[in-house]
Amino acid sequence: MATIGTFSHTANGFSGSVKTLNLNVKTVTFSPADDDNEKGPDFRIFAGATEFGAAWKKTSREGRDYHSVKLDDPSFHGPIYASLVETDTEGDFSLMSAFESEERYIPTPTIAQALFCYRRRSFAPGGGAQRRARSASQHRHSL
Repeated sequence: MATIGTFSHTANGFSGSVKTLNLNVKTVTFSPADDDNEKGPDFRIFAGATEFGAAWKKTSREGRDYHSVKLDDPSFHGPIYASLVETDTEGDFSLMSAFESEERYIPTPTIAQALFCYRRRSFAPGGGAQRRARSASQHRHSL
C-alpha cells in the first residue's frame, strides 16, 4: 500500500490532498452523504465542487476504524480503491491506495488509436498483417 493522500479531521468530515504520479488535487473534502440508503456511502468526496469519490465507514478485524474509499473520474483508467486510516498523530489521516491487480493499469486505447487501427484493419480478420503478407508475396512474384 502506498500513501496517496494526507487529511485532517474537520467539524463534519475530512479535508486534505491527494497526489499520485498522474493526479495532484490539493483541495479534497469528505462531506457527509445526505442519503438515507443503508448501503450508501457515509461521505462523498469532492475536488473543489466536483464529486469524484465516496467513502464508507468500516472496522478492521483488529477493531480499528477506517474508511473504505473509492475515487473515480472519467479521466482515470479505472477506479482507485484506498483506505483512509488515522496516523500516529491524533486527527491526522493517510489515504493508502490498495492496488488490486496489475492488469487494471494496462492503458486502454484512445478513440483516435482505435479508429487508426480500424482504418488500417490491423486487428480485423483479413486485415493489415495478412494484407501486407499478400502484398509482399505478389511483389516477389512480379520480380
